[in-house]
Amino acid sequence: MEKWKLYWINNKFDPISNCFVIAGNMRSARSVEYSQYGEGYSDIVGEFVCNIPERVVSNVDSVYKKYINYRLKRVKIDNYQEDWREEEKFLKSILRKKYTAKDLWPNFADDWVLKELGVDEYFLNGRQAFRLSEKIYTVPAVAEIYFPPVGRDSREGMIGSVSEFSSFIRERCGGASWLYRGQRDAMWKLESGVERYNRKFILSQKRVDVERKILSQFKLRAIPYLEVNRIPTNDWEWLSIAQHYGLPTRLLDWTRNPLFALFFAVSNSNSDRDAVVYAYSHGRNPIDISSRRDPMSIDKIEVFEPPHLSQRVALQNSVFTAEPIFENSKNSWQEQAKIIRWMVPADSINNIRRELEAMGVDESSLFPGLDAICSSLRRRMEAGFES
Repeated sequence: MEKWKLYWINNKFDPISNCFVIAGNMRSARSVEYSQYGEGYSDIVGEFVCNIPERVVSNVDSVYKKYINYRLKRVKIDNYQEDWREEEKFLKSILRKKYTAKDLWPNFADDWVLKELGVDEYFLNGRQAFRLSEKIYTVPAVAEIYFPPVGRDSREGMIGSVSEFSSFIRERCGGASWLYRGQRDAMWKLESGVERYNRKFILSQKRVDVERKILSQFKLRAIPYLEVNRIPTNDWEWLSIAQHYGLPTRLLDWTRNPLFALFFAVSNSNSDRDAVVYAYSHGRNPIDISSRRDPMSIDKIEVFEPPHLSQRVALQNSVFTAEPIFENSKNSWQEQAKIIRWMVPADSINNIRRELEAMGVDESSLFPGLDAICSSLRRRMEAGFES
């Protein structure tokens, strides 16, 4: 049986096309990249990464079709704003065939193979990065190749310091209508917890039915643990409490304070990958829950301002967006909405975290309680109490 290998191809002529290729030998791997562009063969350099495990090669048909079946289940959801039927037809045609390794390779390495090999994909200082067995392979950003920055802080759309971020906000986010959200991994999608859960596990029942059942169970079990004067009066408020305590819901957390969002982006990061901050302007007033009492019936993204049922909601200036089921809604993002994305490079995260702490933006101010105080002090100990 032919031995298949994973190679990293570095294209010196066009570095943004650097990629993984599966082939039987180095020459074949370089030819895959060359066939895509038809020039610069001498500029294409290959590096052996690892052998493709026998369990993948011998079971390539079942492993590949498992990936195709997953895509088939997701196709309508992921292409809710496009005509998804053509892709569905194409995917079904794949499932009707029998595949061996020679039918698929030599070729560029698809996501399913990289996942089987344990490749971790993320962003590192503005570059797309892949980690396998502690070795990191990167693809330069387009701007890095064609519009090289003059200095380190010139990286377009990158937050290098708190002052730089504040300048971005002043220049692009005038007015109090903007909402902000920070995420510690720039690869993560901007989506609600229940949608992430659905994407990962593919719920066997209709998503909205699962949401209703889970919320109903939460309401039954949560009442003994709530203060008498803070028991929710409608499903919107129940959702916000459930979201606060970690239940996957259709709500997505935002804040009106951009520095809080920046803190959430860097606070739990290991500084081994880029974080991200989003700014969002809804373009419409928050939803009036007195006239739209069922959060499961919305057909577009709505902004929901929760009552201060918990201290943290008030301290963090929390606001939620509520997502519909996108496959049922072709006009979820209305024309008035605006969204901006800034990445926080890994090499700036520790410095930004220290700057925020010096400004009083830390765990103890946003998560009141003894656990947050100890977490904040632990960070200061690790930093040698620099301040």
